[in-house]
Amino acid sequence: MKSRFSRTCVVSFALVSLVLPAVAETPPPQWQVPTICQSAKSDQACSQLESSSRNSVLDRWSKAPEADRTACLAEVEKDGPSYWRLLDCLGNRALQTMEH
Repeated sequence: MKSRFSRTCVVSFALVSLVLPAVAETPPPQWQVPTICQSAKSDQACSQLESSSRNSVLDRWSKAPEADRTACLAEVEKDGPSYWRLLDCLGNRALQTMEH
């Protein structure tokens, strides 16, 4: 009985360790489009571009490698949040990966 319990604990630990990395992944940004566009010359054009880009980012986020997500977030946040620039960064990194 003791060995069955030990095996169960080991298997449970192994399963939990497989799940934990997914929990630690970088979540998608939760930037507000009106805040991003408040200084734009055309608020309507900016809102349309950022909203469309936001939807694309959220659709692709889980498929992008973790390294790309963290690098692009850091790059984009230097100059202020923008879903359009984040989408562009993720796309460029995906193209670089395909070229190699």
